[in-house]
Amino acid sequence: MTASAQPRQLDARLRVSRGDFQLEVDLEVSGQQTVVLLGPNGAGKSTVVDALAGVCPIDAGRIVVDGVVVDEPATSTFVPVRQRGLGIVFQQYRLFEQMSVLDNVAFGPSAQGVRRAAARRRAAEVLDLLGATELASRSPRDLSGGQAQRVAIARALAVEPSLLVFDEPLAALDVEVRADLRRALIDVSAGTGALVITHDPTEAFLLADQIVVVEDGRVTQRGDSEAIRMHPATPYVAALTGTNLFRGTAHGGAVTLDGGLTLHAADTHAAGPVVVTIDPVAVALHQAEPNTSARNTWSTEVVAVEALGERVRVVLGEPFEVVADVTPGAVEALDLRAGMTVWASVKATELQVRPATS
Repeated sequence: MTASAQPRQLDARLRVSRGDFQLEVDLEVSGQQTVVLLGPNGAGKSTVVDALAGVCPIDAGRIVVDGVVVDEPATSTFVPVRQRGLGIVFQQYRLFEQMSVLDNVAFGPSAQGVRRAAARRRAAEVLDLLGATELASRSPRDLSGGQAQRVAIARALAVEPSLLVFDEPLAALDVEVRADLRRALIDVSAGTGALVITHDPTEAFLLADQIVVVEDGRVTQRGDSEAIRMHPATPYVAALTGTNLFRGTAHGGAVTLDGGLTLHAADTHAAGPVVVTIDPVAVALHQAEPNTSARNTWSTEVVAVEALGERVRVVLGEPFEVVADVTPGAVEALDLRAGMTVWASVKATELQVRPATS
C-alpha cells in the first residue's frame, strides 16, 4: 500500500490569526509516517501545537483525526483534546506533581473510562517499553529532565492515540540524553503516526519520513530528507543543510545573481527567475588566480574558518557570501585564516539551477 493510500491519522488545514501574525499551514500524516514540522523560532510551530490541542481554536479550515472532524469553525465543531485521539507531549512535560509517575501515566486511560487497575497495568507496560519501570513510584519532582521527558512520552502513549504529537521533544536535554531519547522516539513512533515539531535540523533529518518547513506562518517547503538537503527552497533551509543558495535571473547558461555577480551554469535552457544551489564541497579554494577549466572564478576574503568534524567550513565574503567545505590538509596547505584573500572556483556543472517558485 502506498503512503497516499494509507489511512490518514491527521488531515489539518490550520488558519489562525493572532494579532498581526497569520498562520496558514496544511499537514497530513498517514499510516506509520513520522512527519517533522521544522522552522525557526517565531515561525508558528507552537501555534500549530496549540491548534491541534484545542488550546487555540482555529479561525478557519478544519482538523480531522482518524476521519473524525475535531475542529471546524464553519460547522461549529469543536472536540476537547481528550477526545481527539491525540497523544501530545508538550515542551513543559506538564506532569502532575501530586501523583506518582505510574499514576501520571495511568491518568489518560483513567480519563477515558478505563478502570483504575487496568489503567495502572497499561501504565506499567508503557513505562517498561520505554525502559522507565524504575521510575514508577517516584514523584515528578525527583526526575531529571530526561526522565521527565520519558514519562511524558509514556503518558502520551498510554492513551493508545491515533497520532503522537511531540513539541520540541529534545530541546531542553543534554547531548547524551538527547541521543538516547531520540532512539526511543524512533522506536515508539514506528507503531503509529507521529508529528514532531522542532527547530533542530538534526532531529528532523534523523526522525522524519517527511519534513514540512514553516517560516513566518507559511509552509515554504515539504519533502523527504534527501529532497530537502539537495534542493533547499529558501535561504533558511539552505543554511540548515549547509547548502549555498542564491536567487537570480538566467539566460543562455548565464545566471546574474540578485547582487549583480554573474555565474555560468551547464544548464543553458533555464530562463527567467531562478534559484541556484552550490554544494560547499564543490567550491575550490586557491592562493592565486587559478588556471583551471572551472568557468566560475573570483577573488574573495575569508570571513571565518570553522572545524566541522572531518572537514573544515570556510565562510567567504564579497562579492557574495558563500561557504566552502575543505579538508584540514587544504587549510594547512593554503594557510587559511580569517581576513586573508583567496581565489574561489566552481565548475559550471556544479551549479544546480531551478525555476524560482516565489
